[in-house]
Amino acid sequence: MWEERAFGNKGEGQDFSRADVLGYAVWTWPANEKVRAWLENWERWEREAPAFFTEKWRKRVRSSAPREALPPALKRKFDTANENKERYRRASSSLIRSPSLVVSDGDAGGRSAGASAKVAPK
Repeated sequence: MWEERAFGNKGEGQDFSRADVLGYAVWTWPANEKVRAWLENWERWEREAPAFFTEKWRKRVRSSAPREALPPALKRKFDTANENKERYRRASSSLIRSPSLVVSDGDAGGRSAGASAKVAPK
């Protein structure tokens, strides 16, 4: 199927067919070398945006492809994206859990509908 088929769910041509194949279970994919050689087109697809190159498809490849099936440039791109995502996650969670700030309602009876919260050091 990887070599012969020339159509896919989103269009005609070998790229569309191969994109479909990478939507199947990973154990049905061709050898890592074949997938790696084909994925070397990733930068071109980013420029040309073929119909199969959807966010969902890119996430599928990023989350499912064996590391051995990724070309070095794409592996670095995915690693950088993962590092940035993790850095953002850590920064966001540290802001949310900051122990130096608490919200005070300003009066003993609780906050009324129009009252504003005061931020005070803990």
